[in-house]
Amino acid sequence: SFKRELLFLSGGDFFARKLMVDDPADADSYPTHRITIIGEFDGKGFIGGASQIYKKGTTATLTATPLEAYVFSGWSGPIQSQESSINLVMDSDKEVGVAFAEDPRDPDGDGLTNYAELKVHFTDPNSADTDGDGYSDGVEVTANLDPNDGSIFPNEAPLIVDQTFSIRENS
Repeated sequence: SFKRELLFLSGGDFFARKLMVDDPADADSYPTHRITIIGEFDGKGFIGGASQIYKKGTTATLTATPLEAYVFSGWSGPIQSQESSINLVMDSDKEVGVAFAEDPRDPDGDGLTNYAELKVHFTDPNSADTDGDGYSDGVEVTANLDPNDGSIFPNEAPLIVDQTFSIRENS
């Protein structure tokens, strides 16, 4: 008598259950499949739906969610897509690639990307002048200054006080 250990899904929830089957033909009628995610995404985003075992023929939904300062770039493998959520028919084990990239947007127009503002300079990506000194974050970074310190921008116009002058009209 042949015995085999199987994993099952019930009601859409993941759990492991051991079932001993006497007939190998019965065991083969309940195959399961796994999804393996490949790519460098640690610290850049996370994938929902990937850590499950799926019964053959079911549909797996994978959702990529970028973390702050990153954007989702796309899927590779059995489905090529730039949509953050995809469906896979689980007719075999799947190896799916995922990619996230640094967020290149610049909503405040200061010349720094969201990634640079949030991860490199720790400035506000929605304020062109984080420290309020009248100089944009991008200008301060280009000058190798701290865009978070409003007191250090060099070459400011000198403060002129107590000077008198007169204006004469030509006749």
